Amino acid sequence: MPQYLTMMKMTPRGRVELTGSLDRGQAINAALSRIGVTSLDYFITLGAYDCAMLFDAPDESVMGHALMIIGTFGAVETNTMAVVSKEAYARILDDIAGRGGE
Repeated sequence: MPQYLTMMKMTPRGRVELTGSLDRGQAINAALSRIGVTSLDYFITLGAYDCAMLFDAPDESVMGHALMIIGTFGAVETNTMAVVSKEAYARILDDIAGRGGE
């Protein structure tokens, strides 16, 4: 299943309601599971973003639906990208090496 990394910045509302963020996360995960999206991991980050989440989603359309659900909570702004696992990357490299880089 495709994976997506979502970088998040807290909105002013998210900062005011910070202590409810774990409960909000559980509610979001429950809503996402109903559309076939699974949260794989969650990270607090330093720098330009406040946190990051890694998701499994069947496709881009479903991930877009998930991001709309996340947005309805009003606590974060998101920036999402598709990611390639290290296992898939290794297969790509094996394929390239097997073809002589051609």
